[in-house]
Amino acid sequence: MNLFKDGVNLKGNYYSEEGELINICKPSWIDSAGNITITAGGDQIDEAGNLVYKGIFSGRFVDSSTVLGKWKQNKKDKGIDFILKELYPQGSLSFTFKSGQYNYKKLAKIEIEYPFLESVLQSSANDSINKFLSTVKLDNGSELNFSDIDKSINEFVLKYQNEVEKFASVTGRRYYESQFKGSILFNSEGIISFEKKYLIYKGDAYGYTLTTLRSYSIATGQEIKPDDLLTGNWQTMLTKMGEEKLKQKFNLTQGDKLSDNGFFGFKDGFFLTGNFAVTSSGLKFIYSENEIAPKSFGTIEIFFSFTEIESLIRDDSLLSFALD
Repeated sequence: MNLFKDGVNLKGNYYSEEGELINICKPSWIDSAGNITITAGGDQIDEAGNLVYKGIFSGRFVDSSTVLGKWKQNKKDKGIDFILKELYPQGSLSFTFKSGQYNYKKLAKIEIEYPFLESVLQSSANDSINKFLSTVKLDNGSELNFSDIDKSINEFVLKYQNEVEKFASVTGRRYYESQFKGSILFNSEGIISFEKKYLIYKGDAYGYTLTTLRSYSIATGQEIKPDDLLTGNWQTMLTKMGEEKLKQKFNLTQGDKLSDNGFFGFKDGFFLTGNFAVTSSGLKFIYSENEIAPKSFGTIEIFFSFTEIESLIRDDSLLSFALD
């Protein structure tokens, strides 16, 4: 579970036993006495237009790392008792979260939140991971650094003042928004995986979202590549499976050409992106907006469950736990 406090409000997410990522939504809060409510889900709507919740946790902190309370599927349930305890088993790492936000005149809003690794690895690995978590590399090769949150907020507001507010009498007022959010996808079995999302919107028709994934070995602090985990002709197999999954996702037949259906960059055939991470149930690959298709297609995910790729997993790799 990724859980952090923003004022009295709580934010974050967690994975179910089935590997589903569940967001922590409003109302989720904690008061000065340690009473806590966590609303799971609530970010989806059913056919009747009602919010769909996964459950509501209500309880209190009995010490700095333990919550006791009741879980209810809805407010009318009697609920069942639960214990939520902060534990870091062998093969996982402890993180804190950094966050900050500012809304300038309700016209320019910036939100920053990402995990931060304390000094538990060799300093070079520690610094490398924290640099990844606090920066975003743009398509033009430039890099944004959010390690100093106050500085990032001030620079964003100044940019808005210089680019928009100064010319408001001529061009009118436009809304700016920037979000930089990092989350932990997996933290177990000697692997730590992250997802970063950077969104920028400058009052035009569309914003821009860049999603970056990465996995590291907890033992060495080194980035994990598919070659470190898979064997045999995995590239050929996953490329073939990936193209099939992409076509299924967009309701194309296997005989349809991607280039005839809005996709680009596949002149020499389908390729699997290097933007990937290990999760609790498989390997996740992400194509960011405008990478292989128009922005209207959104961020495109291709997922391979461990069951699907079991024959390709190296038994001497960090993924060997998936073979048990």
